[in-house]
Amino acid sequence: MQGSRLNVIQSMVKIGHMPPPQTPTIREVRYAPSAERPFEIFTIADLKQRVPIQQLAQHQHIDFELIIVCVSGTGRHEIDFDDVPLVPRRVVRVRHDQVHRWILDDSYQGIVVLFQQPTRQPDFWSNQSSFVDLDEARWADLQPVLRLTRHVRQSGPLMPQELFAQQTLLIEALGRQLMTPDRSPQAALHSDFRRAVELAQGHSRSVTHYARTLGCSTRTLTRACQSATGLTAKQILDERVVLQARRLLSLPHRTAASVAAELEFSEPTNFVKFFKRHVGLTPTEWQSTNRRS
Repeated sequence: MQGSRLNVIQSMVKIGHMPPPQTPTIREVRYAPSAERPFEIFTIADLKQRVPIQQLAQHQHIDFELIIVCVSGTGRHEIDFDDVPLVPRRVVRVRHDQVHRWILDDSYQGIVVLFQQPTRQPDFWSNQSSFVDLDEARWADLQPVLRLTRHVRQSGPLMPQELFAQQTLLIEALGRQLMTPDRSPQAALHSDFRRAVELAQGHSRSVTHYARTLGCSTRTLTRACQSATGLTAKQILDERVVLQARRLLSLPHRTAASVAAELEFSEPTNFVKFFKRHVGLTPTEWQSTNRRS
């Protein structure tokens, strides 16, 4: 790999010092692509050679898009504290603003692509799924993209127009594998709701508030969510609040009381009951389990 392609990997190495082994923490990982290379492409083998496994094993909060194409072998990748199994022909997406963790003690091989979130996102990037499994026909369709990946990694400097064309082809081809876009009004409303919930980061738990903001009734919003995901708007909202709670509880020195206050629960006990109902553990129990893992 040439130096310009190591920007993001080297940034992972240079960010901060290693925390004490049993202290849960989330590292902020930023990505500023160079003008010559508007995206980063490398293999899992490259990553293992360049960055200590212990450092990659920390939870990372990213401000870019990350795609893993599992080519062979099996393994795992953690996204928002949930394990995603890695198997051949699986395409995994970690969205900007998610928390993820590399688990590289397994045998899988694959390609990693990093890029900044497009200013004008294609419809397929509104998909909330973390992965998709490709059948043989769709895997065959992806092979030209993988060949392009190898070409980009080996090529010399290119004109900006050529780079933009290659980046667009790569991102859109992978995006098509992740989702067949649904342009129905209900799908659009669901996507707008998801974006609004993400911007709030768990700080508003009122479906009525979001429905009013989006200019619809709570019943219409719930129907749109159920059509897209099978979940009600309230269930989606609660999932996001739980996720934000887990992110905050992973930070050093955070207590259930401080997280409850930040997420605007009226009493810490209400937050503890809410968290245990959804996770099966109290916040303190979850923190203890997370430290051991």
